[in-house]
Amino acid sequence: MMTAAAPVLVVGSGRSGTTFLAKLLDSHPRVVYLHEPDSVLVDAELPFLPASDELEAYRARAGRYLERLEAVRTPKVYGHTPVFDKRYRSALGKQIFRLGVYAAKGVERAGLGRGALVLAPASPLPRHDPDSVVVIKSVNSLGRARLFSLAVPGLRVLHIVRHPAAVVASRLRGIHKGVMGARNYIDSLFDAGYGDGYGWSREALKAASFEEQATFEWMAVNQRVYTEMRGSPRYRLVHYEHLCQRLEATARELFADAGLSWEPQSQAFIRSLEAAPAEGAGYFGVVRPPTSALARWREELGAEQVRRIEETARRCELGRMYFEPERSRGEHA
Repeated sequence: MMTAAAPVLVVGSGRSGTTFLAKLLDSHPRVVYLHEPDSVLVDAELPFLPASDELEAYRARAGRYLERLEAVRTPKVYGHTPVFDKRYRSALGKQIFRLGVYAAKGVERAGLGRGALVLAPASPLPRHDPDSVVVIKSVNSLGRARLFSLAVPGLRVLHIVRHPAAVVASRLRGIHKGVMGARNYIDSLFDAGYGDGYGWSREALKAASFEEQATFEWMAVNQRVYTEMRGSPRYRLVHYEHLCQRLEATARELFADAGLSWEPQSQAFIRSLEAAPAEGAGYFGVVRPPTSALARWREELGAEQVRRIEETARRCELGRMYFEPERSRGEHA
């Protein structure tokens, strides 16, 4: 591992607030943030949805893979904006790093390739540095959370979930904008046993609406991770809505869990979010008022769409948390 401190893995379904949570952690001067390195360095032999009886067989490989992910250096992985000052960078290194990030992104936007951004020389990270904490964010490896926790002792897993209707609405918005695909992985879920026990057959689900399929996918993977990992002292379920509504208090708790002190830079980042315009971040951006998008799905989805989502989500414990208001979620986040 790059540092002596226990790494943190931030996972969740797409459009659940994983980047928001990860950038909140990245605002700490000691954090080394890696944005979806598993989308750049792919191990095709490691299942995305490991079955329960496969965990031990893939344990060693998963540990090696996680170590390899820490070495990935591309603009997407290591230069995700906003960029924060770090204690492991010199004053000159900070300036070179920022210039490198924006230059590399400009190259990519110009269509000149993904760009070979050489960040390591500009920002040396002493291996086994006890003062740095590696944070890896992933949506692809949500189903691997239990496997990674077995492979890497001390790994902390932050699992963020968001109201399924909000996730579906955001996906539909992304599809309409042309920045998200419409595919749902029904066969993969059933092949790995994740689709069992919910009263849906594979064939019936394939014939269902997009809302039902997307909600089922949200349900099957998030519920599996929650069921497998709850009770572990290294696992924490974070509700996106709760995080947004109690941002500073929750952030302080999460930092403490990861062995991180509360820093002025993180405080300033939260204040900048609260003061940001509600409609300026873009589809994938995080710089917006924390609570500004919480109720957006109620305006975007029709009553029939919401009914389909609710009827599907209620088949699992996590789903019922969102459609039974009297159930408290405070103990999880």
